[in-house]
Amino acid sequence: MMKFDPNERLQAAKETMNAGDYVEAINLLSDILAITPQESELYIEALVCIGEVHWMRGRYDTAITKLETAKELGLQHGRMDLSGWALRIIGNVRFDQGFLDDAHDNYKRALGIFKETKEKKGIARCYNNLGVVSAERGEYDQALDYYNYALDMYKNLKDLSGESAVINNLGEIFRFRGEYADAEHLYLHSLKIDEELGDLYGQALCWGNLGAVSLGINDFEKQKKGPQRH
Repeated sequence: MMKFDPNERLQAAKETMNAGDYVEAINLLSDILAITPQESELYIEALVCIGEVHWMRGRYDTAITKLETAKELGLQHGRMDLSGWALRIIGNVRFDQGFLDDAHDNYKRALGIFKETKEKKGIARCYNNLGVVSAERGEYDQALDYYNYALDMYKNLKDLSGESAVINNLGEIFRFRGEYADAEHLYLHSLKIDEELGDLYGQALCWGNLGAVSLGINDFEKQKKGPQRH
């Protein structure tokens, strides 16, 4: 049997995850878990990744099991940062399940770990996640605060993908408030970044949100003019 480099396989798994080939990603990550000691950084990171894949596929129970194990192994073996990433993705799972309080608590715990370990990208991601929870609750001022924290960090990190995601989310707040001109401006800004990055998924989100703005403006005009007779 041909040997493989686990580090190279982990990188390949991440690339297949990003490409949306989740079955292949799970196969690659399972190979790593099969030959790597549980106390190793590589094992824990692969476990976080496989939990993330199961979340993306909507297999929430399996995702939670993998991520909880990764979180505990990270704490036991001095990889607090990996525990933080596991907690953040657990927050994503709980958000998708509709448990906003649980999602919020996991994001907050992850944020605390990332601040302790000075993991700036993790901090930015958690602020964005907390903004999404606040927006879902209708706490728009709080959401704006979180999004602006995240945006500042992404700009400092020169992370255009993260920056675009937050700008899009800021647009959502203004759209929810009926401030359509500001929302449209933000969506177009996000769209421009996504086009430069070649991010088709981001572009699709922006176009969908721009369509929602058009519908919102149309509904507003109809209400302002009153019902029309034909």
